[in-house]
Amino acid sequence: MKRISSYLLIAGCVVASFCIGAWHDATYAQVVQVTPVPARVFSGQDMGFKMTGRRGNVPVGVVVVRIDNEWVEVDATTGAKLITR
Repeated sequence: MKRISSYLLIAGCVVASFCIGAWHDATYAQVVQVTPVPARVFSGQDMGFKMTGRRGNVPVGVVVVRIDNEWVEVDATTGAKLITR
């Protein structure tokens, strides 16, 4: 009987620590909303960044390239690759 109550006490402490951790993350998480701005392209000759909003002081947008005098969003593959000769 003592062994079962010890296991229940340990399990209760584990569950309580998870609940406290989840509560801590939920109360201290700060989500900064994106403020929309009129779309604007900051660019070089054929490549640029189309800013569509701001998250605090950080610009939010997409990378674009110029094709036939039109700015087109880039669909890049994810991940880093080692470039070798």
